[in-house]
Amino acid sequence: MTNRELIYKKLLELNDNKGIDAQTLASMVGMTRSNVSYELNALVKEGKVCKSSGRPVLFFIPDRGNNSNKESKLDQMKKKNMSLTQAIEQMKAAILYPPKGIPSLLLGDTGVGKSMFASLMYEYSVEMGVRAANSPFIVFNCADYSNNPQLLTSQLFGVKKGAYTGAESDRVGLIERANGGVLLLDEVHRLPPEGQEMLFTFMDTGSFRRIGDFEDRKSDVLIICATTEDPGSSLLKTFMRRIPMMIKIPSLKERSLEERLYLIKSFFKQESVKLNREIYVSLNTMRALLSYDCPHNIGQLKNDIQLICAKAYSEFLTNIKSDIRINSASLPHYIKEGLYKEKEHRVLWNQLVGEEIEYFKFTASRELNEEVIGSSGNSIYAMIDQKLENLKSQGIANIAIENILENDTVRYFDNHISGVSEDLNKKNLMSIIDKDIFDCIDKVVYYLSSTLKRHFNNNLYTALALHINTLIKRVLSNKSITNPELKKIMKLYPEEFAAAIGAKEIIEKHIRHSIADDEAGFLTIFLLPEEEINNKSRDKVKVVLIAHGEATASSMANVANKLLGENYVVGINAPIEVSLSDVLDAFRRYVAENTSSEGYLVLVDMGSLTTFGEIIEKEFNVSVKVIPLVSTLHVLVAARKALLGFSLDNIYKEVLQVNSYFNRDFASNFQ
Repeated sequence: MTNRELIYKKLLELNDNKGIDAQTLASMVGMTRSNVSYELNALVKEGKVCKSSGRPVLFFIPDRGNNSNKESKLDQMKKKNMSLTQAIEQMKAAILYPPKGIPSLLLGDTGVGKSMFASLMYEYSVEMGVRAANSPFIVFNCADYSNNPQLLTSQLFGVKKGAYTGAESDRVGLIERANGGVLLLDEVHRLPPEGQEMLFTFMDTGSFRRIGDFEDRKSDVLIICATTEDPGSSLLKTFMRRIPMMIKIPSLKERSLEERLYLIKSFFKQESVKLNREIYVSLNTMRALLSYDCPHNIGQLKNDIQLICAKAYSEFLTNIKSDIRINSASLPHYIKEGLYKEKEHRVLWNQLVGEEIEYFKFTASRELNEEVIGSSGNSIYAMIDQKLENLKSQGIANIAIENILENDTVRYFDNHISGVSEDLNKKNLMSIIDKDIFDCIDKVVYYLSSTLKRHFNNNLYTALALHINTLIKRVLSNKSITNPELKKIMKLYPEEFAAAIGAKEIIEKHIRHSIADDEAGFLTIFLLPEEEINNKSRDKVKVVLIAHGEATASSMANVANKLLGENYVVGINAPIEVSLSDVLDAFRRYVAENTSSEGYLVLVDMGSLTTFGEIIEKEFNVSVKVIPLVSTLHVLVAARKALLGFSLDNIYKEVLQVNSYFNRDFASNFQ
């Protein structure tokens, strides 16, 4: 039984809805507090455990009664929006905390969706049986009455007749009207001090008084507050101290590209349903929407898409267009600027799948599924062709284009090889590759295996076969191709490149057609692994990859391991919501459980992660080298050298050489 399973089992045995802190639980299971805290937070992310935001932090298993097997709307949202995992688990904990939930404060910028999340919390409370189906959900924006503090307070708590001039009758407040349900107080920091104190008293006791009244009244209301104020603001000090559950809603910038793509598709889908017509959206429009600055978050993104659709619908009605079709040329200038954001462009190929897509078609059906118009499948050639055309059309200089294509090419191979299914065996391949070409592929693989003295596992064989098949069809169509990484590949991997040249000659002989050396450069990338390594039992340098994000490190490590044919590189993820001390603890545990007399090479992306090496060196008395700003190519070079038994210093210098080669090639273009 793992530590996580043991801790979860103990929580089940305790069956304490009030919760337990990490220190107490640690003493019960005989582990350190840091280890227990790490596993508890992992269980929270998995949705098995909830936690409070007060001090001390309490962990508990929610009682879901008869609804335990039912997937809620919050759960459905979490599947498509992984950056919301912690926020959603906190929301669920706030609703399920006995007896009828605890007050929450939603923190986030304008447009992140605080009101929507409050509504989902209400729906979740109904789904889980905490609130009745007909219970009220009331939204009140305190900013609407900020210029009249007395009126604002009276709106919330009600007024007794004669309390002040103009109070000619008793008036029920929102807290009374929301009895049995949920009350959202938006921009709650606008509540005056006297109103704040009355609110906190109500949250503590469930009792309140109308303005001018001496009679205590009761109301069963779950209070959800929301604010755009910074948590460190003096306006929020009292709220931060008095409200037990703080829930941070991430901005659009803090959410992944996959999530933004899902939101864009969802909003186009909604517009298609409203219009009851198909909407065609060009690839460049999708790129622009993925990349443009959207300071007002999801609210602005949704409004912008509505305006784009409205303009296209107007053109359709006036017969300017035969259907509702949206192209990048018709986009507002500030959205179109997203096309020129190179950083986002280098990632887009991973998200939009097909490289020759022309349009996405959204229909009015219930499911969120768009058709892709004009896609011819995944191909390095199609990617380079279309990328080159788009970059040239934007007037980008040739040197910049070369560097962008270079990064895209490496990323393409990372995704291509990691995405090949192990189930796609020879029988499956023969159904999609001509027998004549398949015979050539077998000859090439046999030659490479003999020359490099290594075995090709199923993943690598399949990836090679698919690539060679595309290569042959490309060459026979007389389509030339340029490999932006050729110089670097020739310098870094002369042995593998020489083998690739030999493979190229076999293909040339088979198809009776000459092939450029650029193709050999692409083949070389597939040949970087070396599995026949002597002295496997001797201690080797450990390669550890640590990077910010939910799965950045583990994904890069997985790609490298698949290329190497060995599960050697270890990835430690550093999600935004997890503290650096917890990430460091995870690294400590790895070092404690995986000792190495040869030392550790730590590859990180940026920031404070670069300091981990010095800390581990002092605590464990081991050698550690840290390299920041790494790519998959760095990881491959490091792991390959480590597996071959090279020293830590040698590997460190070799990995740094990757950068020097790149910088040298880059500089030579200006000479």
